[in-house]
Amino acid sequence: MNLIRCMPADLWETVDVDVSTRALNTWRLTRALVASDWDRLLKYSPRITSLTEVEHPYDPQFPYLPTVLDTLRRGVPGDYLLPGLEHIDWNLTGEALSCIDVFLGPHISSINIKNCTSDTLLATLAAKYPTLTAVDLHSVDPVEVDSTQLYDARSNFVRTLTDVHSVKMDTIDLSAFTHLGQISTLETLHIAIPASISFAGVPEQTLFPSLRTAEINAQRNDVQELIAFLRTWNDTPVESFSAFLDAYLSEKHIEDLYRVLADRCVNDCLQALKLELLKANPSITYPASSTHPPSALRHLFPFENLISVSIHVLNGFDLDDTLITDLSLAWPYIEDLELRTDAQPHPPRATLLALLALSENCPDLTKLEIALDATDIPPPHIAPEPRHVAQENLVSLAIGQSRIDSAFGVARFLSSIFSAVQVVTPADPYVYMEVIDDEAVEMGVLREEEWRHGVNFARGVMAKSAQAAEGEEADEDEDGDDDEGEGMDE
Repeated sequence: MNLIRCMPADLWETVDVDVSTRALNTWRLTRALVASDWDRLLKYSPRITSLTEVEHPYDPQFPYLPTVLDTLRRGVPGDYLLPGLEHIDWNLTGEALSCIDVFLGPHISSINIKNCTSDTLLATLAAKYPTLTAVDLHSVDPVEVDSTQLYDARSNFVRTLTDVHSVKMDTIDLSAFTHLGQISTLETLHIAIPASISFAGVPEQTLFPSLRTAEINAQRNDVQELIAFLRTWNDTPVESFSAFLDAYLSEKHIEDLYRVLADRCVNDCLQALKLELLKANPSITYPASSTHPPSALRHLFPFENLISVSIHVLNGFDLDDTLITDLSLAWPYIEDLELRTDAQPHPPRATLLALLALSENCPDLTKLEIALDATDIPPPHIAPEPRHVAQENLVSLAIGQSRIDSAFGVARFLSSIFSAVQVVTPADPYVYMEVIDDEAVEMGVLREEEWRHGVNFARGVMAKSAQAAEGEEADEDEDGDDDEGEGMDE
C-alpha cells in the first residue's frame, strides 16, 4: 500500500463494493491515468526486492485490493511494476490471483502463493522461472481445490525446476516426484502423496541425496506407498522428518515404516521426528492390534541425536520400564518427547521408574507426554534423596490417562527427580471425546486434578523442609564456630 501511495493523492477515491454479501471499501480512479502519475512510484520501485500482499477485509484503512491491483495491472507502463523484485509472498485468492502477473519481473527467485488454483499461472511460472530456489504453492485445503487439470499443471511446473532448494506444494505425479528427487540442491520438501500414485517401479536408493527437511502428507494414501517412497531415498541426511497418515496401521506397518526410516536416512543427522500415524474416526472400530507395538520404537534408537520426538497414535502405546530406560539411553539429547494417544484400551505398563530413567539419562528434557501406571510408588531407596534433584529442566509433563492412587506419594516422587515439573493434560483433552466414554473423560479430568494438586502440595512441603534443613545446618555451623572460639580462649 505504501507503494500505491507514491502515486498522486488526487488519483484515488474511496468507494464501497459488494464482495460475497459484504460491503467493503476500495479505491477507484478519479480520472484517467497519465504517464506522470507513475513517475514517483517508478523512481522507488527498483529498490524493492521483497513483496508481501495480504488482504485486510475488516480494516477500513486498507482497500479491497483486487480492484486496486487490477487498475495497476491495466495501466502500468511496461510488462511489470517492480524490476528488482526477488521474492513474492502472495496471500490473495480468487480474482486477485490474476493480478500477480504485474509483479512477475525477471529476477524472481522465491515465490509463495496461497491457494494457487490457476493452471494458467502455473504455466507462466514454468515458462519464466526454471531457476527458482524456493517454491511454496501449498493450498490451505488441497482436497477442495484440486482437479486433474491443476494436478497436471502443477506437475509440469515442477518438472521445469532445475536448482530449487525448497519445495512446498500439493500432489504431483510420479515423474514430477522423480524429477525432484534428482535435484541435488533440494533440501526442503513439503508434499502430499496422491491416492493414485505408486512408487513400485522407482529404483530404490536413488533419490533425494541432499534433503534436510521433509514433511509428507499421506492422508489420502496407503501407508505402503509412504514406505515405498522412503525406500527411494539414498542415504538422505534429513534433519527433520514429519509424516501424516489417516489409515489403519497394523503392527507390521509401523515396524516397516520405522525400519525404512532408519535404513534410508543418515542416522546421526535426524534431530526432529513427528509422526501422526492415525487420526480418530468415530465411525470406525479399530482392532486392538492397532496399539503401537513395543518393539517398533527400537528401530528408531539409532537416531542418537534426536532432540524432538512426537508420535501420535489412536489406540495407545505398549511401553514398559525397560523400553523407556533403553529409550533414555538411546536419545540422551532429547528435549521434547511426546508419545500421544487418543485412547488407552490397555492399562499402561510403564511405571514411575521409567521417569526416573528419563531424569537420570536425559538432562535436557523439558517436555514429556506419556501414560503411566503410577499406582505403585517406588521405595525410598530407589528414588533420589529429595534434596538431590536429578533433573531441573523438565517443566511440562502431560500425564494422559495415567493411573494413580496416591496423589501425594506420586507428587513427592516426581518432585524428587524433576524439580521444576508442572503436571498438565494433553494439548486438547476433549478433541477425541467421541471415542472415549463419558466416564473415562471424567476420570481423566479427576486424575489431572489429583496430579496437579498433589504435585503443588508436595513441592510446597518439600520446599519448607529444605528451608528448615538449611536452617539446622546453619545453626550447627554457628555452634561449631563457637566451640572453636572457646577452645582458643583456653
